[in-house]
Amino acid sequence: MIIDKIETKRNKTTVFCGEKSYPFHLETLLKYNVKEGEIDPKTFFDAKNESDRILCRRQLYALIDRSEKSKSAYIDALVSRGHSYKIAVEEADAAEAKGFVDDRRYAECYLHLHEKTKGWYRIANELRVKGVPAEIIDSLKEDFGDHTDECIKQAEKIMKNVENTYENRQKAYAKLMRKGFSSEEIGRALDRFGNADPEE
Repeated sequence: MIIDKIETKRNKTTVFCGEKSYPFHLETLLKYNVKEGEIDPKTFFDAKNESDRILCRRQLYALIDRSEKSKSAYIDALVSRGHSYKIAVEEADAAEAKGFVDDRRYAECYLHLHEKTKGWYRIANELRVKGVPAEIIDSLKEDFGDHTDECIKQAEKIMKNVENTYENRQKAYAKLMRKGFSSEEIGRALDRFGNADPEE
């Protein structure tokens, strides 16, 4: 195996072998004595595997430092940046074991951040899309409680300066459903506006 060139630009090191190029952790190159010219393929790929793991780990911790996400979201982000799925999963598992990644903590924070503007069903669906396990989502439902007061506030915004007709109440109902409030919460909220004649 022949290494044609090793190039470092802006703290990024790339190893060129023919038409292929490989990102590398610089210290790993030095550790394995990887340099231009002929090299044993096993030595090269041992170095590359270690380098890949280090680069993936650094990227993961940079993502963690930037914002909290679900473990699944971190893995997807790493894969989208070119890291192997296997290494991304292993590094995310390791970070989770150290407490740096915590799906329950993330879900609880997300719930508290959005519970005043969104209903349970919408929050639960958004957490599923973000990769939070179903058992964690289900365990949070009891903590959510009744959010009729928040539903009322949203209903008041929707019905403000709008005539209290059956059609407008139906539109309000649909909007509140999309926000994730339960039918019981919506019913109690719209009851505050009195009854509207369905024939109107």
